[in-house]
Amino acid sequence: MDGSGCTRASLREGFLAEHASIVALLNAVIGAVGAGDDARAAEAWRAFASGLLAHLDAEDGLLVSAPPQERGARILVHEHRFIRGCVSELERAAGRRALSRRALENLRDVLSAHLRNDDRFLYTWAEDGLGERLREAALAALGARLAAMSPPPAR
Repeated sequence: MDGSGCTRASLREGFLAEHASIVALLNAVIGAVGAGDDARAAEAWRAFASGLLAHLDAEDGLLVSAPPQERGARILVHEHRFIRGCVSELERAAGRRALSRRALENLRDVLSAHLRNDDRFLYTWAEDGLGERLREAALAALGARLAAMSPPPAR
């Protein structure tokens, strides 16, 4: 077992667990916004945005190793750009304490659709397409990201 709670051989399971943790952090933001708790929403937003962006950076690092003709890699790069744009817009709203529950729920829907493409195009490929050294490095980094990702305490 590694720090992600999955077997060393299962990069896919680790990435799926990371996605679930990111969505849990986003749900904490949505809950805080819905409750009108600006301080908790801001704290949860920082944890969510940090975790999501680190996750996207890690996926981008794997995509560099993906075969250049892989259509799925191009799709994921475009999705990552779109998601980062959404995060930037929401970051500005968070700075004004104006996060919208509806916008956050829309982002959750986008992340759900993106997960399907991640799994189909990247995670499945990474299991067999990465060399052992790269997979071990990716698993170690994944374990560290998961360990750092914890929801803010409820108040």
